[in-house]
Amino acid sequence: MKLEAVFPSARAAWALLLALLFIPALVRATPVHATEAMGDLELELRLLDVTPSASGRAGAAGVARIEVVVQAAVATERLRLRVLRPDGTPWAAGSRLYDIGQIAWSRPDGGEPLEPDGGPSLAPREALRTILTIPVMGKMVHEIVVEAVGTGASGTLRTENVVRVPFGVPMPVPDDDGEVAGFRLEVRP
Repeated sequence: MKLEAVFPSARAAWALLLALLFIPALVRATPVHATEAMGDLELELRLLDVTPSASGRAGAAGVARIEVVVQAAVATERLRLRVLRPDGTPWAAGSRLYDIGQIAWSRPDGGEPLEPDGGPSLAPREALRTILTIPVMGKMVHEIVVEAVGTGASGTLRTENVVRVPFGVPMPVPDDDGEVAGFRLEVRP
């Protein structure tokens, strides 16, 4: 079979060749929304609100409510959470360390609260949800790290995520030149 019989012009052949090369790149560029954990344990955080404390000094203290959703790709037991600073130290408000206390877990679809002994267990592709109330002090953007730790068939499962909480200041807007976006670094003396 001759090429001229399939493609009457060279322009049509080039157009087909380019389409075959660029269509897969366009398909991969579309965002993918996962329906299950990307790793053995997945952690999603969402800032619900930030409320100033009535008892704190004029706007210097408050609480952030953060929704936490943990999803497991493998069977996980004894799930527990820790709240940390970006450097890995425990979260503190002023000089007091933050204690999560008893966590009220529920299903993300709004099911009944769970009351597990020693931490909840998750089956593969199962998720749990809770809301943490975390104290914040000082007018600035707080970076709160939440770590989820559990036990799976292959040993300890661990993941973490971070949420930025603006308290008393606006959330910084990234500098975006159309190709690269980034935040200005604020240097304090």
